[in-house]
Amino acid sequence: MRPHQAYSRFKGAFLVLGIVSLCTLILKAFSPSPSGSSALSASIRQGVSLLEYLQAIKGSGLSKEDVVWDLNKFNQIPPFGINSSCTPPPLRLFRTDADCTNPPEFNGTFVGLRATPAVVVDVTVFSFELDTLEIRLNELDDVVDLFFIAEQTVSHLGGSAKPLVFTANRNRFAKFAHKIVHIVVDDVESSIALSEVRGGDEWALEFQMRSPLLAQRVARYHFEKPGGVFRSADDVILRGDLDEVPSRDSLNAFKYCRPRLMPADFAISMPMGKLGSFFASDWPMPGYPYSFTAPSVSRVGDIFNISDPESVQKAAKLALRYRNGAYVMGGMHLTSYQHIPFSLLKDASIVEGRKQSITELIDPMLRNGREAAYVLQRAENEHMPAWKARLKEGHEIEKVYHERIHKVPWFLQCNLQAFPSWQGLIDKRIYLQIPCGLLSICR
Repeated sequence: MRPHQAYSRFKGAFLVLGIVSLCTLILKAFSPSPSGSSALSASIRQGVSLLEYLQAIKGSGLSKEDVVWDLNKFNQIPPFGINSSCTPPPLRLFRTDADCTNPPEFNGTFVGLRATPAVVVDVTVFSFELDTLEIRLNELDDVVDLFFIAEQTVSHLGGSAKPLVFTANRNRFAKFAHKIVHIVVDDVESSIALSEVRGGDEWALEFQMRSPLLAQRVARYHFEKPGGVFRSADDVILRGDLDEVPSRDSLNAFKYCRPRLMPADFAISMPMGKLGSFFASDWPMPGYPYSFTAPSVSRVGDIFNISDPESVQKAAKLALRYRNGAYVMGGMHLTSYQHIPFSLLKDASIVEGRKQSITELIDPMLRNGREAAYVLQRAENEHMPAWKARLKEGHEIEKVYHERIHKVPWFLQCNLQAFPSWQGLIDKRIYLQIPCGLLSICR
């Protein structure tokens, strides 16, 4: 069994290659020997870039599980060019009842100030989303009192073994370490869901991680134990997918303002991989088709009152949204992130990619001949015409979306050069090499 230790973040200077054609890379990388490990030249065995790796695995016989572990190594290369001088803007202040009741983006969700600020806890599920996690933690750090990050040791794809990616990359998030609790959902805890997967329910593992039981476990443990983070049943839990990022100002309202109704949902924008685009989602706020209603905020006391979790889980399925008319606008759904190793990794490990072979996953990029064009194509959803028909560009969308709903996380806005895939541009991390000995193809 592989160790969970994954490739740590690169240190020192990075060598950024110039514009090199894929054909030239292939000629340099490969000899006419058979595919697989023997297809790698002596020079490439010292270090392998993502593009070289993708060429080598065609016809190599590697399993999808092996490829997931290898792609994870490339996905762990951290972004470079982070603007360390950029800081978050000041948070909106809540000093009077009117500060809670008057803003139109709050849609009458609040009735006035709280007597004391609520504790805010974020409960989310992590898999491979290192870049998105960095954006989320920076956006919510000033508001959230404690982050609970749950990670499974198996993937949603048939329950195959998965590296503990957060564990291997803790140093990247060191400045948040004092308020992060990493929950490892191990093989034993996943055994029931895994048996359901093998029995034909492909979504059982994903349902398990999105279940209210995870939030209930956190709420009960930290409410009942001495010194736990919660002080009152009116404290709040933010619950949703990791890429569903509410704006810090909108989440801060739940800290200082009394909601009239809970749980409540955020109404956020959904650019589908390219900033400036707006997607007509399947779960919009009424009257705002180009919004997406997630994540949700619940009272700790209400989480305790889930008396029949199994029924709740079956009824809620994937969305697990309790829409009751309470909406707060502001945030962004950072879905369809097109950084190539992450995009391929997600396609190879999620349930939707179950029936695709490795060749089918990588061929669209290799056929394209230009990795930058591949990223742009994916970001513009040209591979899914039905989705493209549901997209609008920023200049086509009503002003209210820009003013109230579409809120780019400050850390992403400050570091667009470090996350160029969000603009449909190539991320030069794909040209960097990692030691060949870390990859299955070299063994």
